[in-house]
Parts: sequence; structure tokens; C-alpha cells
Amino acid sequence: MFDGTVFDGTVFDDTVFDDTVFDDTVSDGTVSRGTVPRTVLDGTMTDPSASAPATKPDVDFPTGPAPDTLQIRDLTVGHGEHARPGDRVRVHYVGVEFDTGAEFDSSWNRGEAIEFPLTGLIKGWQDGIPGMQVGGRRELVIPPEQAYGAASSGHRLGGKTLIFVIDLLAVR
Repeated sequence: MFDGTVFDGTVFDDTVFDDTVFDDTVSDGTVSRGTVPRTVLDGTMTDPSASAPATKPDVDFPTGPAPDTLQIRDLTVGHGEHARPGDRVRVHYVGVEFDTGAEFDSSWNRGEAIEFPLTGLIKGWQDGIPGMQVGGRRELVIPPEQAYGAASSGHRLGGKTLIFVIDLLAVR
């Protein structure tokens, strides 16, 4: 399966090639089923099965006590490249407090994904993202020791167990 955008702005995937002809600016002037050269796309062919979910997730409010170790749960398994320790990743995420469910941060609310090296993040992300595949959605429940430390650390999230739901969009 594939999808993309023709230079004239027409969006397509392999489910819309039922004898549909797209006008284009390539030398032959048209693109039709079976003749979609890579140069017609706006950059890359993508595999929809590797696409991360396109909507902000709802975070399930936990029951019971906060865990004292990092908890990793794949909500959607991706089919793209695996993230490795130290990689630079592009993600969408939402973070909530374990005890209250209060959202404290979300790239979704800012309207754009964020990209950064894993080495510069809290330990829970450094340990929880490697092994994840592009296109996946993963929940991390991170105890204070792997997040922002004890309540006395001075950080507003110090002493708190945090829940992140992360969509891995790219690995660089």
C-alpha cells in the first residue's frame, strides 16, 4: 500500500486508482494506476500501516497505586523503523499526572509534533521509547525517579508519577 501527493496537490493512495487519471506537471502530463513513479510524489512514499494515529489520544485514568518502575504498554504497534537509544525522534505526545489525571503537556495542543534527541530527555523516555516502531503509539507510566525526581527537586512535576502517550512519527 502507498499514498502521496501529486505535484498538482491531488492526494492519492492505492485505493483510489480505479481508472482515475491525475493531471500533473511531470513530462508525460498524467499519472494513472500502475504508472506512479517515485518522482511524482511530494517527497516519499509512505506505508499507511506505519502511520501513527492521527488524533490526540485519551489517556485512561489508572486504578491502584502508582508503579515504582517504568511501565511500557504498546497501544498501537508500528510497522516502521525501530527507535534505538540515542536516536533523534519526532513524536506527538500527551502527558498527564498519574494521581489526578491532570494534563500538564501536549504537543497536540500546540498543533505540531516535536523532534529531539532521546539523550536529552527524562530517563523514562530514554528507556521507554527505544524498541518502539515508527507508526506506533505507546503508553509510558514513569515513576518520579525516572521523570523529574523527588518533590524536593524544585521541578513542578517533581515527586509525581507521570503518564505519557507517545506517537512515534519518525526516527532520524
